[in-house]
Amino acid sequence: MTAATPDGDYLFVYGTLRSDVHNSQRYRLGAAANLIDTAFITGKLYDFGKYPAAIICTNGYPVRGELYHLPNPIVLTALDRYENGDATTHSEYRREKVRVQPSRGGPVWAWVYLYNRALDEFSDRCPREIFGGDYACISAPAD
Repeated sequence: MTAATPDGDYLFVYGTLRSDVHNSQRYRLGAAANLIDTAFITGKLYDFGKYPAAIICTNGYPVRGELYHLPNPIVLTALDRYENGDATTHSEYRREKVRVQPSRGGPVWAWVYLYNRALDEFSDRCPREIFGGDYACISAPAD
């Protein structure tokens, strides 16, 4: 891992795309992006069973994840399809630039996929809050 710099496109991942979480999509990200550091955003994290969802809020806590540098921002197009992260109100996630704090160095602005619906929208799958802010602690470890 290398120290983050303020220039360039960055992506913060907190769930199934993390290198320490078992998911086939994380391999695609690893091939198209460079892991910079562990990092966090301030918000809240929820468990929907097979995947998490983060929201940004001022009364939150550190949501832990990884910061990647994107040498070619075209990878965001593929990630938008995976995350269903278009700009409509019907998408489950929206891609937004937020302030991310790497474990070393100063903060950077990075893309992150945030939950884009009301948390109580689906009565059949009410999410459970992950108070520790770390999805890797509740998911299956990576191979």
